[in-house]
Amino acid sequence: MSETQKPNGLQNPTLNKIHNTLTKHSAQQPEFIPQIFYALHQLKEDPNNSANNLETATSSIRHRLKQCKGYLTEDPSCIELLSTTCEQGPEIVRQRQQELTAKRGVQQRLAERIKELLN
Repeated sequence: MSETQKPNGLQNPTLNKIHNTLTKHSAQQPEFIPQIFYALHQLKEDPNNSANNLETATSSIRHRLKQCKGYLTEDPSCIELLSTTCEQGPEIVRQRQQELTAKRGVQQRLAERIKELLN
C-alpha cells in the first residue's frame, strides 16, 4: 500500500475524513439506516414518551452529516470531484491528461531555453 493511500483505499484526505466520520467504528457509532429505523420503531411503540423523540434519536446522524459538510466546504477540489457524474469521469481524466501533457511540453521547452542561455 502506498504511503498516501489510506487503509480504506481513499487517497483524498477530505474524503478519508468523511469516510471515517460516516462509517461504523464502534458500537457507540451505529449505522444511519438501522438507527433511523430503531428511532421510528420506538416512536411507534410509545409515541408519548418524551425520550422517544425522532429529533433526539437522530441527533448524532445530523451532527456527523454537519461535520462532513464542514469538511467539504474546506476543500474546493473535493467539491469539484463530487460534483461530477461517473459518466463524466473518463472525459475529465482525458482533459487533465491533455493539460499535463501541455504543461510538460512547456516545462521541457523552458528547460531547453535555460540550458541554451547558460551555455
